[in-house]
Amino acid sequence: MLRLIPDAAEAGSAAPATEVNTWADEAGRVFARAFAAGRERWIDWHGLGRFTFAPGTTEVRIRPEASTSSAVLHATFDRVIQPVILQALGWQALHASGVAGPDGALLFCGLGRSGKSTLSYATGRRSGFTQIADDAVVIEDQAGRPYVRPLPFAAALRQDAAAFLKPVGSPRPSGPPGPSGPPSVPGSPQGSSGYRLIGLRMIFALSQNSGAPAHGVLSRVAPADAFPLLLTHAHCFDEGDEGAMRRMVEAYLAMAAAIPVFTLAYRPEFASLERLVDTVIAASRDLQA
Repeated sequence: MLRLIPDAAEAGSAAPATEVNTWADEAGRVFARAFAAGRERWIDWHGLGRFTFAPGTTEVRIRPEASTSSAVLHATFDRVIQPVILQALGWQALHASGVAGPDGALLFCGLGRSGKSTLSYATGRRSGFTQIADDAVVIEDQAGRPYVRPLPFAAALRQDAAAFLKPVGSPRPSGPPGPSGPPSVPGSPQGSSGYRLIGLRMIFALSQNSGAPAHGVLSRVAPADAFPLLLTHAHCFDEGDEGAMRRMVEAYLAMAAAIPVFTLAYRPEFASLERLVDTVIAASRDLQA
């Protein structure tokens, strides 16, 4: 959706730069910083480089660090950076994994290491389901309804999950929906960039509970509570941008009102994974009953 091009501009900006965001790992170490100067926006990502963009264009200028691997750079851009930039450009981005099923997209959100990637990968191996996102989901509004805009991604299972699930071959990026990409639900509209969108069906907020039964504990969340729950997992480039924050709040209020949201507490053991997938699929089917 966004196109990476080499950054031929001289370093620095004519306008004073303001730091608008930082991202840190679980140990609190900052690995990326976001800046704004005039119309320009950019992300300085430690170990990768600088990604510069501006409203009104789909080009992202990249100035890589000298030691950056091209494969790692593009994989990180597809998986993490592109959704954040798209949020700054007017879409919404949820920190979640997801699958496309017969009736729309099922999303799994949660904190780091909550099992989003593992559950979406396992669900995507079931008949009628395809994994469409691993770490971030871009959402586009059409006539007041939220739709998922699939982006290229590579499944990134942790070592223990990969050992249990035994994926065949190396994870390969998925393409945009179409003849060679994820299936689209009949009647899904065209997105703003011409690609087929996938209607958002359900959202599951994951949490681990060693005392949960093997099939997990599923609980429906009231819309008033779903709004702050979803907002905690929303990507935001600049919380000081009043217009962007207003659009984000309005989008998530509408999403919480229109889309069923469930909490799913589960026992963190691979032996229960397939039963957990059964719970997710059964919940999706029960919704249409």
